[in-house]
Amino acid sequence: MSEKVLPYWKDFCDFKREKESIGTDKVSKFNRFRARHRLAVKLNAIHADGLSEQVLRGYTSGIKLMLAYSAAEMLGDALDETVKQWEITDKDLALSLRGVLTRAGVNSNTLFSHGLRSRLEEFLNGKTDNVRIAATAIRVMVAHGSFTPSGTDTLTIKGAQTVSRLADLILKEAEKRFVDYVISQTQSASDNSEDG
Repeated sequence: MSEKVLPYWKDFCDFKREKESIGTDKVSKFNRFRARHRLAVKLNAIHADGLSEQVLRGYTSGIKLMLAYSAAEMLGDALDETVKQWEITDKDLALSLRGVLTRAGVNSNTLFSHGLRSRLEEFLNGKTDNVRIAATAIRVMVAHGSFTPSGTDTLTIKGAQTVSRLADLILKEAEKRFVDYVISQTQSASDNSEDG
């Protein structure tokens, strides 16, 4: 992750102050994106009495992924796109994630829509290395209760690190898309002011 929690946030704030045309709904979405992104980046561990370090490590990785995905969803909403269209390819991470997800028995998971189940099957069979598909599946599992550290191999350090790496990659992709948006908007505003 970068030094700043969210690069170009100050530039975005300066830009939105100058341009009233962004709209309060869009600004609210960007603000929610930043809040969720910040929490996901800063999350180091969850604490709960009476649970082992391994269980907490597993749940921390799952919750971090869910928060990262939620931030990405909010950014996508602000940019009028959907995270489910993102292509994030990482062959090595995909290989590790297949182990995590296969252990979870996701082929029989009834939480997934037909479309996600189909895309996940392609991912698990190695037809695609788009790790965003795995992120969507894990996010659904965490949000809807079928995620457990023992069921996803996140009790192990390697399994938890795999899910955390995926969360970091989702955050990095969201940062890139946010930065691209800010740069394009400020450049466009600068070009328009020079024309006027």
